[in-house]
Amino acid sequence: MRTTVLTAVCAGIAAVLPTAAPAATAEEVLAEALASYEEQMENIEDVTITSVVTEAGEETPKRAETKYKQKATVDEREVYLSRSEWSEDGSTTYVRIYDGKNLWEWSVGDEPSKREVDYDPSAVISEEILERLEAEHVGTETLDGHAVEVLQITNMLDLMDVPAGERKMVESVEATAWIGSEDPVMRQMRLEISGPMGQMKSVTSYEDYRSESGMLVPYVTITRGSTEPSEKMMEMMEARLQQVPEAQREAARTQMMAEMGKEDVETTKVVSVEVNTGLPDDLFDGNALGTQ
Repeated sequence: MRTTVLTAVCAGIAAVLPTAAPAATAEEVLAEALASYEEQMENIEDVTITSVVTEAGEETPKRAETKYKQKATVDEREVYLSRSEWSEDGSTTYVRIYDGKNLWEWSVGDEPSKREVDYDPSAVISEEILERLEAEHVGTETLDGHAVEVLQITNMLDLMDVPAGERKMVESVEATAWIGSEDPVMRQMRLEISGPMGQMKSVTSYEDYRSESGMLVPYVTITRGSTEPSEKMMEMMEARLQQVPEAQREAARTQMMAEMGKEDVETTKVVSVEVNTGLPDDLFDGNALGTQ
C-alpha cells in the first residue's frame, strides 16, 4: 500500500503539468498546467488504463492495476469520477472509488469505508488539484540528459489528504518536482514523509511518454522507496526482539535491520490505454462495493 499510494499521488500530479513551454515562475507554470489540462481532456469522456507492476529482480509481475476515469457532473461541477483496482493472481483484492463527493475504499473480506472529500485525493487530474497546488521555482537542472525546471511543492501534505486516523503518523511532507524545460512533462518527483516512526523517502521517475487521444501518458513509472526508522521505532523493534528466543535473537535483529535499510523498487508499465469506450455508471458506485 505504501508505494502504491505514493505512486498514485505522484502520477496524478505528473499528468497535469504543462505541455507548453515552461514559464519562469511556479505561478505561471501552474496557470499553464490548468490550460494544458483543459486542452488535453477536452474530448475525453472516459479512459481505462491497464498496467502491470514488477519489483526489482523479479520477472513475474507483482500485481495488475486498472484505473478508470469518467467525466460527470456532480452538484453542478464537472469532475472526473475514478476507480482504481489492484489485483493479484487474477482476483481483485483492493478497490478505491471517487464518486465526486466521497472516497470509497474496499478490500476483499472487509466492509467498504467511506469518507467525504471535496476533490479526489488520489491525485486524479482535476481543476481542484491545480487550484490547490502551491509551489516555488527553485532552479534549473539537467536530469537524465533533459533540461528541467525544479519546483518545490509547499502544500503536499494537504494534497495527500491524510485520513484523520493517520494524521498523527505524518508530521511533514517535502515534495520536489522536476519538469522538462523544452518538453514540459514531469520527469521526476521526490517525496520525504516524516513522522514519529521515522522518515520515508520516495523518488518516482516518469518515462516513455506517449500521446493517447491528446493525453500525455507515461508508459513507464519507476518508484524507489526507503525508510529510516526513528529512535522510537528502533525502541519498539528492540522490545519485540526481546520476545524472540535468545538463540535466534541476533539473527532476527540482523534480518530486521536489513529489511529496514532495503530500497524498494517498483516498475509500473502501461499495457493498454482505452479512450471513450462508454464505461458504465455503476463502475463508480461506492454503494455497490462488495456486491459486484
